[in-house]
Amino acid sequence: MTSGATKQRTPRCPRCGYDQSGLAATWTSSCPLAATCTECGYEFDPGDAFNPTRRRLPWLCEHAKRRWLALAMLRTLATLLWPPAFWKRVRPEHPVRARRLVALPLAIFCVMPLLVIILRFGESVAVMRTNYWGGGRGAPQPWSDAVTSGWRAFVDGARAGGLTNIILDFVPIGPALAYMMFVWLPVSAAFLALPSAWWGTRLRGSHLLRIIAYALTPVLVIYILFSLGSICVQGYSTTYYLSGAGQRGWPHPRDIPTFRTLMRLTVGALFFVWPALYWLAALGTGYRLPRARATWGILMGVHLVPIAFFLIYWAFTDNAFR
Repeated sequence: MTSGATKQRTPRCPRCGYDQSGLAATWTSSCPLAATCTECGYEFDPGDAFNPTRRRLPWLCEHAKRRWLALAMLRTLATLLWPPAFWKRVRPEHPVRARRLVALPLAIFCVMPLLVIILRFGESVAVMRTNYWGGGRGAPQPWSDAVTSGWRAFVDGARAGGLTNIILDFVPIGPALAYMMFVWLPVSAAFLALPSAWWGTRLRGSHLLRIIAYALTPVLVIYILFSLGSICVQGYSTTYYLSGAGQRGWPHPRDIPTFRTLMRLTVGALFFVWPALYWLAALGTGYRLPRARATWGILMGVHLVPIAFFLIYWAFTDNAFR
């Protein structure tokens, strides 16, 4: 019986998974520093073919340990903001973990509504504590009574359907869906519909999933930044009105510039600049696909058509980014 220590691993190409045993048999005297797959033409380190688990990226959400997963998700998104740097570090040699790719957006989509719920509950407790509805007259309620009455007010509002409307006001569902419909979906579908771009390399389905999944980065960035921005603005307004901050010289919420201009600049960059950088880096730098620039040109042509419709939607819809 072959022990775990002596069990041989079938060498495979990191990109297409083709068996490299025949190529390895030609290495009679020494192992070369670089090898080329006879199936797809990908150049790789032979050590990665024999042991694909030796190269892991602790900062990447796919490879991070569970206790560091939340931090790794944020670091992955931060690195993805500049796609050339991301795809220079993430290569086919790094194993794909499909479950983590799916868990990343799902976790973020769940966390933001949870933060909104916590914020609204905290506001209810603060209102009861300061007796705000009574004009602030009388002594503040004890914290235990404020939490109890605040919880009842919060639950009553949620039962009346108010919580759903509050979440929709805080969470930028509109911009996130707009990006998915006008950018991510058509470009991703066009990439999959161009088998000449990847079929000849026999690119594995897990790698296709990685490319398309990380293309959702702008949706997650918009979701996080705009949700946190709305939460901070609302939190400041609540603190201002309930704590008498105006009497201590704090600026009125209306006097603080809103983040609408910054929001539009961010959306514009994520809609126009980021997809071009991402797909060029993913196809050319990350996976080194043949005819990467030609494929990128086709994808960007597909990208421009829905973007034109989005600009019309943006120009004539006053509440497009609420």
